Amino acid sequence: MAGFYEAVYRNGVFSRRRNLLALADAHTTVDQLTAAVPAYVLEDIAEQVELAERPFAPFRQLPEGQRVCGPVPLPQLRALLRDHLGEQP
Repeated sequence: MAGFYEAVYRNGVFSRRRNLLALADAHTTVDQLTAAVPAYVLEDIAEQVELAERPFAPFRQLPEGQRVCGPVPLPQLRALLRDHLGEQP
């Protein structure tokens, strides 16, 4: 399910092609949506997590500020770039 939300976030479009969210309406619950996810998807994710356990172990031991990343709000990104490049606001 997260992949469909991610596609909307990244592309700015709601693709109806192979998109479980396209089947949803105002009465659809999260449980119904997650029940529609094919079993192989969950198996694939579980396998990926297992495969990543050893290679990423050293990164998990880092302090949170060094290992947590994600979308950065634009004003914060600009401030980080300014600080990194030594520019004035």
